[in-house]
Amino acid sequence: MKVIFGLLLLVVFSALTSGQDNILTVGELFTAIVEGIVKLLAEAIKAIVEQIQKAIKDSCDQNGGSGAYENLTKVWSEANDFYNSHFNGFQQEVKEAKKVGNLSAVFKNYCRLSVPLIHHIHRLSDGAIKCSELENRPKLQHFRNMAERAINFACENNGVRIAVFVAEDGIDCVMSKDTALLNCGGNTTFGDLDTIQTFEFNQGVCENYKRIQECMVEALGECNKSAPAKLIDDFLNEIYSSSPCLSFIELN
Repeated sequence: MKVIFGLLLLVVFSALTSGQDNILTVGELFTAIVEGIVKLLAEAIKAIVEQIQKAIKDSCDQNGGSGAYENLTKVWSEANDFYNSHFNGFQQEVKEAKKVGNLSAVFKNYCRLSVPLIHHIHRLSDGAIKCSELENRPKLQHFRNMAERAINFACENNGVRIAVFVAEDGIDCVMSKDTALLNCGGNTTFGDLDTIQTFEFNQGVCENYKRIQECMVEALGECNKSAPAKLIDDFLNEIYSSSPCLSFIELN
């Protein structure tokens, strides 16, 4: 749940800028999604925001008009405060709960925050959409929908899926297969994710997504327990089904 929030913030703010040099491969992106389940991304996101603050303001002034930048920084600050105040102890709580077999209670408690978390995502994405150029707004809406579906998927039945993933050594499984997971992506890219202007949901992207998903699930299937591979497969299917990719299947 935490990584999805962090990735959404990254996409939101990268949507407002262009011309960055870093290109993220598909393999690296998916590995970040998987490995980041229990990692706090707030500091990384904060650093990115600071680096592109002027570009964001210029974009807001140009596309959103008076007050758009101030609103975006306000909702960003509120979302960041919410995130930090509620999730800073997540990793330690999971670690302690795993020792005593009480993971379900921890995830149930955190999943109670899913509704306010989604509320902050909506406010933040609304502010970013207003600051974005018209052609980029549908893309941000798609990413917002995907983030919301991912949170709801993770927290269905009080977060039992996440609890099972951790209890079945899912984190260790992913970390032990990090090289194989990166190799699944090869040199394939989603485009320059530092500027959403070059990214497009198209049939090629969607086909690469499924190809890499199959590769990742096969790699994780080599772990001692089968649950991690199945849960990651289910998670990635949920993301796929909430994206525009289904429209390409229907056309075919």
